[in-house]
Amino acid sequence: MYSCCAVLLMAFLTDFVIGDPHYGLHPTRLIGRLILFFQKPMENRGLFNERYGVVLTIAVLTAVFCLYFAAVYAISFLGRGFETVFYVFVLYSSLALRDMFNHTNRIHSALKSGDLKKAKRYLGMIVGRDTQRLDETGIVMAAVESMSENFVDGFASVVFWYFTGILAGCIIKFEPAAIGVLFALLYRTVNTLDSMMGYKNAKYIRFGRFAAKLDDAVNFIPARISVFFICFGSYFVGKDGLSCFKTAKKDRLKHPSPNSAHAESAVAGAMKIKLGGTVTYPHSKVEKPFIGGMYEFPEKEHIKRSQALLTFSAVLFVVFYEVLCCLLEQSYSLF
Repeated sequence: MYSCCAVLLMAFLTDFVIGDPHYGLHPTRLIGRLILFFQKPMENRGLFNERYGVVLTIAVLTAVFCLYFAAVYAISFLGRGFETVFYVFVLYSSLALRDMFNHTNRIHSALKSGDLKKAKRYLGMIVGRDTQRLDETGIVMAAVESMSENFVDGFASVVFWYFTGILAGCIIKFEPAAIGVLFALLYRTVNTLDSMMGYKNAKYIRFGRFAAKLDDAVNFIPARISVFFICFGSYFVGKDGLSCFKTAKKDRLKHPSPNSAHAESAVAGAMKIKLGGTVTYPHSKVEKPFIGGMYEFPEKEHIKRSQALLTFSAVLFVVFYEVLCCLLEQSYSLF
């Protein structure tokens, strides 16, 4: 049995230290190409409806499942060391915490130098809203909101599904680390499907509906768990954990998405800042209620403060799941 604790720890540290490099063969990019491979023929034949959106989603998940185990089987001939490296690599590639911090660092630097144009350009790389209409406050709000949402999508859900896969592996008596990494990769696949198809526009409103609903489902539990770790993490950066929890309890459902406002409201409460409000997209305007409406609007330094809060929250999250993984490993070895 491979050490599930070691795989998680090495993947987290690798992401934390070097981030997520951009290259053509990155697993998430390969998943994106796989989605387009299935999507193009359907689009060309006019099969762009809800039924075929379900077919595409299942086809992509099945293909990722098969390709993953084909890779595991091929690498098994090279020895256990190579398998461990493969598991760490896939799990690390599924995490995206440091990458978001790198993006928001550039936004913060541009704001500090007074270059709003550059800050908007950097922000446009991580959000879908119309950045050209934003002032400095709007840029900061969007950056903090994106980090908060990414804490769930790019980190908490990956770790949660990795642990869930380990648990499943223990139950079915199959290598837990392999199943854990598979679950994390399948989660990342669902998340990528949603990011490419889950748009509420004329083209994707029906075709991408199943992928969007599936993404809501797989993020449901991690989004709610994340609130507690952000509240605990707030104490490590000198913030008010009680305010964090109260704001999350009050505002966590103030978002069209069933999951997005959980981490946002926790961060808003911990930082005592206001998030949300009217958001302008290229083809529409969405009126959202304010999260943390009793607080003041954020300033540019709240970007760095939010990074510190989410970093400590992530460490606590990993420590918690490391303990659970170790307990599972001990239980598994007894049978």
